[in-house]
Amino acid sequence: MKLKKYIPFLKILLTVAILALLVLMVDLESIAAAFRSMRIPYGLTALLLLPVNLYVQCLRWRLMLRIGGQAMPWKDVPRSVLGGLTLSLVTPGRIGELGRSLFLRSSQPVPIAGLVILEKTFAFITTCLVASMSLLLWEHEILGIVLLVLALGIGFHLQVARSVLTRITFLLPYGGKIAGLWSGWALFGRRQIGLMIAVSLFFFAIVFLQFFLLVTAFEPVGIMPALIAIPLTLMANCMPITIAGLGVREGAAVLFFSAFGVAKASALNGALLLFAIDILLPGLIGLCFVPHMQLPPRQGQEMETP
Repeated sequence: MKLKKYIPFLKILLTVAILALLVLMVDLESIAAAFRSMRIPYGLTALLLLPVNLYVQCLRWRLMLRIGGQAMPWKDVPRSVLGGLTLSLVTPGRIGELGRSLFLRSSQPVPIAGLVILEKTFAFITTCLVASMSLLLWEHEILGIVLLVLALGIGFHLQVARSVLTRITFLLPYGGKIAGLWSGWALFGRRQIGLMIAVSLFFFAIVFLQFFLLVTAFEPVGIMPALIAIPLTLMANCMPITIAGLGVREGAAVLFFSAFGVAKASALNGALLLFAIDILLPGLIGLCFVPHMQLPPRQGQEMETP
């Protein structure tokens, strides 16, 4: 339990250490030179895709809420998405997005948090599916097939996973409340799962295009290297070991793009700008909604009479 208190600080140190190592590997002068020669129209196009990116995120979240029995007015959805992105800026693996329910007028924050987990599961399945194709293109057939089977296995056995998670949580303290996380999952049949994966694929395509434009802003990149490097970079970014994914995404970009002759500085700068556009900027906008968060009642307050 004592170690658990220090995990956030350890992850902050790990984030800083990875970023520092990347700067040392790539060289500050190379990074600065790449920025000086940046082709602005490519970066500006990626920035202009941000509203489309956010709209699809809101659409996906509204679908999740509606299917999961937690339908909300459309006007509340952007506040929830942007507020969640704000909380994700200070948490490892962006788990702060579980706090989306704090920006909704709802008396059921636990099931809504469970829907956030499910949305992230669909995003993970989608990333695995695309990354498996990348590995097959890169002639890493065994890894590609394993990843493909993993993605399909999770997608087609979602209800089995829900049943297992429910049984496990009932063994824990406050298991009844924790089990509420998975309650909305029961409403997702194969048709709903297929719909959510399709929307997640569309969202993935937008992020792919933004990433491609941002790396291309620093040097021309072929479509085949992009089809391999970008999905594998986003796959690596699923590992929740640093704050907001910083360092992991950039390190993976340098690793995979440089395998195809792309300059390390171009890959690093492209990944950093992707973070700035898709996570940092929306997170800063979401700060406007933080004062209006609906914080859960403290222990004992539930029993107070109005």
